[in-house]
Amino acid sequence: MLEIKLLGHHRSVVRGEGAANGGRLRLQPVAASLLAYLVLQRERPQPRDVVAAAFWGELSTAEARRRLNTALWRLRRVIEPAHVARGTYLLVEPTGAMSFNGRSDARVDVASFEAAVRPALGPGRVSAADAERLKGAVGLYVGDLLEGAYDDWVILERERLRELHLRALARLLTWHRSTGDLDTAITFGQAILDTEPLREDVHRAMIEMHAEAGRRAQALGQYEICRRLLSHELGVDPLPETTAAAARIASGAPVAWIPGQEHAVRLLGQLQRAETELRGLADVLGRAAEELRALTLRPRLPGDAGEISGDSRVTALP
Repeated sequence: MLEIKLLGHHRSVVRGEGAANGGRLRLQPVAASLLAYLVLQRERPQPRDVVAAAFWGELSTAEARRRLNTALWRLRRVIEPAHVARGTYLLVEPTGAMSFNGRSDARVDVASFEAAVRPALGPGRVSAADAERLKGAVGLYVGDLLEGAYDDWVILERERLRELHLRALARLLTWHRSTGDLDTAITFGQAILDTEPLREDVHRAMIEMHAEAGRRAQALGQYEICRRLLSHELGVDPLPETTAAAARIASGAPVAWIPGQEHAVRLLGQLQRAETELRGLADVLGRAAEELRALTLRPRLPGDAGEISGDSRVTALP
């Protein structure tokens, strides 16, 4: 059995201790990258030329294929040595397309993370069972995919998995807030901000949760953190709903949260901004219509360039 870890800095491929030659496997960097690529594409066999171009696109097709063949040979020699049947982990079709055998006994942290997180991110509210699955998934996500690697295919997959992780954290924040476990909800909120510090919706939730827990000073401190970040990084002020929440807390008004309130407030703010933009657009269209009407009604003066002839064609300008 293989255990493949691709998340975080400490990437590794380990053969189960009960197997012959058990322990951590030593892969050359290119072979290790090829394994990661095939694992991430495990449900989609990859044409040989596509894989070669992903790694050696700057080289000729012949040279890229040669290097791919060498890397594949080195990879197979390590993860499918003589005592392991060919095809146990690496599959090569008659067409040359290659893939990682997703039905093998290999345990892959990325696959385990996705399997745990996806069913709990469907439509509808999070259940207690969903929350448990999401906690397990978040525990597997010890860091971004292949940290320190910046190939195009890595960046795309890294962003996809990071987004799943952030969605899981957001669901857990909402779940624990709805159950009254504010401290745990705040922990998940801070985990989101550690990755995306400009998420104003999360800052606002943190402000409100600190206030709900009776920590008004911390709530106002969170607002100040949000305000400074937005001003320094984007040159903007917090949204009106965020400022209004802080003002209510500063005034000493009672703070209460209703499930779904955050979404409703966000929608209201979006509607208000859209209404303002539409009014501005209507003003622009109104002025343009007035100018067009004025041009249409302006008397034609002698010497005006171009006249409309009887056959509705405009004469050419000299």
